[in-house]
Amino acid sequence: MCHLPSSGTITFAVADDRTDIRGEGLDGFPLRRLAPARVRSIHWSMQATAKRAAARRLARSLDGDHDLLISCQPEIVAAYRDLHAGAPTVFVCGGSTLLHDAADRSRQMSLPRWRRLPYTLDRALKRRNEASAIRAADATVFDSHRTRETVLRAYGLDARTCHTVHGGVDADHFAPACGADRQRIRASLGVRDDGLVLAWTGRLSPEKNLQLLIRAVARCRCPVRGVFIVGEGPSRSELEAIRRQADV
Repeated sequence: MCHLPSSGTITFAVADDRTDIRGEGLDGFPLRRLAPARVRSIHWSMQATAKRAAARRLARSLDGDHDLLISCQPEIVAAYRDLHAGAPTVFVCGGSTLLHDAADRSRQMSLPRWRRLPYTLDRALKRRNEASAIRAADATVFDSHRTRETVLRAYGLDARTCHTVHGGVDADHFAPACGADRQRIRASLGVRDDGLVLAWTGRLSPEKNLQLLIRAVARCRCPVRGVFIVGEGPSRSELEAIRRQADV
């Protein structure tokens, strides 16, 4: 999360057990470390409730003496607004839990109905946290129009407080390789110069649905010369097995 004090400076506030940053600053900005707020849930399907309790503990360690709080954690936004009713807040909703519903249901269709119940509860509680944050915040920022429209329809929100801000890229620094540079980079990776190369980076977790990407590549009509998936997470071993089966 990030808050802007009345002095006009930006301070980053992070739970000490949720960052690998060392020192007292981040890119020249002050860094405030918050004591870990560990709350265990009685069952994994109740983890969203535990997050709400942990967020309240973290929010209590932040005073309301600043002009704006910005966070991408819905539980923090809702908890902070409960404690500081008049303090302006912005929720950055980078990826709604609603976007994972279709993939989650597809994976769970083979399970008996009684085994689907915990997943249903988990989704409902996550939705509650997300909707509470958007209703509490003065403004919510989405990274795409599709996500914004999906959230607006599902939660029945005030569209005037929901805004789309597309992520920016420095086109001078990040430019597609071409010509000799392209051939050299592909050669260093052992990839032929003709055909398609796909790259994906992020956390390897079920909601990313990378299984679909691997299976789609295996059925692609054009030649795919390489698929690079970079990241770590609980789905790594499963994805490696699917890749071997698909011979990608």
